[in-house]
Amino acid sequence: MGRVIGPPIHEREKAWLLKQHVFFTGSAPLSAKNRVNVSPKSAKEFRVVDEKTVCWLDYTGSGSETAAHIMENGRLTIMFVSFEGPPKIIRFHGMGRLITPSDAMLIENKPISDLFEGELIGQRNYSCGFRCIIVMDVNRVSQSCGFSIPEFTYTRDRKTLREFTEEKGTEKIKEYRGLKNSFSIDGLKSVGQLETGRIPTSVNLEGGYYFAQYGERNFMGEMMVCAMMSWRNGKLHAFLYTVAVFLSGVIAGIFSVAAVSRPSSMQEL
Repeated sequence: MGRVIGPPIHEREKAWLLKQHVFFTGSAPLSAKNRVNVSPKSAKEFRVVDEKTVCWLDYTGSGSETAAHIMENGRLTIMFVSFEGPPKIIRFHGMGRLITPSDAMLIENKPISDLFEGELIGQRNYSCGFRCIIVMDVNRVSQSCGFSIPEFTYTRDRKTLREFTEEKGTEKIKEYRGLKNSFSIDGLKSVGQLETGRIPTSVNLEGGYYFAQYGERNFMGEMMVCAMMSWRNGKLHAFLYTVAVFLSGVIAGIFSVAAVSRPSSMQEL
């Protein structure tokens, strides 16, 4: 029978969670026209921060839906299922946020980064495939029976992803994330843009995925990408409003400079 058991996350549930090998994340964009996402994750990277906060290391993949949805609206659900032993399902509902690899070293993120000692940049087990830490502020924890879930036996962790990213190396995997992790399948901004710290200069839709290119800085190219993706997500009016405010500020700045410099010019005459 389903029941709400938190928060807080109790020690009994924490002990059970840390024995599991896989969990699932669920997220969705705000627009009903866009797609809901579910992703499987290795529980080896999962941590309980405190009685109402959890987090996990997020590694490079061919998509970045969860990050994109978190960046847009924060809503997040995760689910653990018992595949061995007594049946049980635990779900966490809450709000997610991202910590980039560079921000993980900031003092305010130390309580979280300390949980991944050895896994972060410059540490002994660091993998260049690490793209962010996902932190979830939990506002509901529920448990249900799981009576219909089949039993499975855990064999081993796969090494394929780590081998793939390390074969590419730091610079190539950054390029890969810029290419494939800058947008969701619906064109929402994702973690690749956080890492580059800029807007792509062009974007192409191929095989159902958006691929971004980061060429030489090009204001018009970046604005075209923003306009196209805003139109794709029904947010063109918001983009145009932002552009109008920006141009108004630029024009006002030009007139202010002109007004200040005019008396000086007249005095010289």
